[in-house]
Amino acid sequence: MRELLDELKKSTRYKCFRMALQTALILPDICGALQDDGEASGEKYRNWVRDNFCIKNIYIKPDEMYRLRCAVLHQNRSTHEKIKYNQIIFTTPECNVHVHACHLGDALSLDIESFCNEMIESVESWLKEYAADTNFLQNEKLCLKLHPNGILPYISGVPVYGIEECC
Repeated sequence: MRELLDELKKSTRYKCFRMALQTALILPDICGALQDDGEASGEKYRNWVRDNFCIKNIYIKPDEMYRLRCAVLHQNRSTHEKIKYNQIIFTTPECNVHVHACHLGDALSLDIESFCNEMIESVESWLKEYAADTNFLQNEKLCLKLHPNGILPYISGVPVYGIEECC
């Protein structure tokens, strides 16, 4: 999980904002699954967002965040018919004005870096609570990770992403 957070931080640092946004939006799925039975669901996503993200970030509701996640990841959109905003606009650091969590008529404007950092902070806070949890430890073993020297007996000597212990 920490590796994924580090890659999200790199995405924002190197201005890969679409990748950063997509990663930020999938983190509640991963966290919700890790703390439970290892399977993701819309309900777990919304519960995780409510319990960990919306505590400090009241500009979006868990249902809206889930629908935004679906729209961005599955349709490459920033709107959904069941979100109260006509659209959610993500500004980048190149914008001369820092506009975050601002209502612009029927739109919501979010600074993409701020949004990603808020998600990172939420996950890091959650990790402090769950890092020693039995479900987390069991499920985290099955998470995709970088293995710098390969995964034996399949491939060695080169970096690969995979699961060290499988099924």
